[in-house]
Amino acid sequence: MDFGLHIGTRGPAATGDGLRAIARRAEEAGLAWLGLNDHVVTAAAVDSRYPYSATGVWPAADTGTCLEQITALSHIACGETELLRKWWIIGNNRD
Repeated sequence: MDFGLHIGTRGPAATGDGLRAIARRAEEAGLAWLGLNDHVVTAAAVDSRYPYSATGVWPAADTGTCLEQITALSHIACGETELLRKWWIIGNNRD
């Protein structure tokens, strides 16, 4: 069984350098794949209480923005990691 890591596309690590650093560390740790969420459009405002944080505030509430996943994956793949080259082949072979 292979294990991997899901990387967020918003917040403090959602920068080119941050994503590439996470990918390098994941590969060093022996993880087999990386994944990114597919939310290219997020709400600018959320009125309901977010149940997964102590404050009840949605983590992306400050901006409502996130990185586009194909561009982010491409940026990571240009780095020093082999993880995404493997993912791209596997991820795009779905029937």
